[in-house]
Amino acid sequence: MARRQQCGALDRLLADVRAGRSRALVVRGEPGIGKTALLGYAAGTAQDFGVARAEGVESEMELPFAALHQLCGRMLGRLDRLPGPQREALGVVAIGLKLVDQPENTRTSPPNRV
Repeated sequence: MARRQQCGALDRLLADVRAGRSRALVVRGEPGIGKTALLGYAAGTAQDFGVARAEGVESEMELPFAALHQLCGRMLGRLDRLPGPQREALGVVAIGLKLVDQPENTRTSPPNRV
């Protein structure tokens, strides 16, 4: 019964998005309760959407923006469609497309690729 309710909530969320309303979804819970299955259901139901996925990998835990890089790496060809501030934030800071200098008074080492 609970799974049917959860799938119904996902169906309503997707219907809202199809109608042009912005929505966000947070799926959380203990390991093994079916979060991945719910996301699989949503992706299968949303075949008319572009679906991007990322997976948490313990070996990447120390890498900043690793999941964001997984999500956006295949979409870099469309980076120019974003407004300037978002393009800069995503392309420079998160994906590391160019060097960013830190102010002299905060630099502890040579400029890093971020």
